[in-house]
Amino acid sequence: MSEFTQFDHRVSICYDPQASKKLGKDYYRVNGFRYYLHYYGSSEYVDIPNNYLSDGATIPKLLWPLLPPWGEYTQNVVLHDYLCDVMEVKIKLLDGTESSRKI
Repeated sequence: MSEFTQFDHRVSICYDPQASKKLGKDYYRVNGFRYYLHYYGSSEYVDIPNNYLSDGATIPKLLWPLLPPWGEYTQNVVLHDYLCDVMEVKIKLLDGTESSRKI
């Protein structure tokens, strides 16, 4: 795995029937995780909150047998969805406090 793609643990997903019905397509709740920019333990990171709602990778159904919307790239898919929503990266400062910057 590249040093640029460092997650703190594996992700798990759970189908959310209420959100799916309300939003008109399948949505899943994702457990929270941290993505480190540059290297594991970096002072720059993105925190995906617990119960974040994602619809997986946007892939035509015809291609799902080859490339399903959920797979070994699930964390990357969720990270992409989250960054599109919040457009923000957290930074741990030297004094231990956190700041954030827009992307």
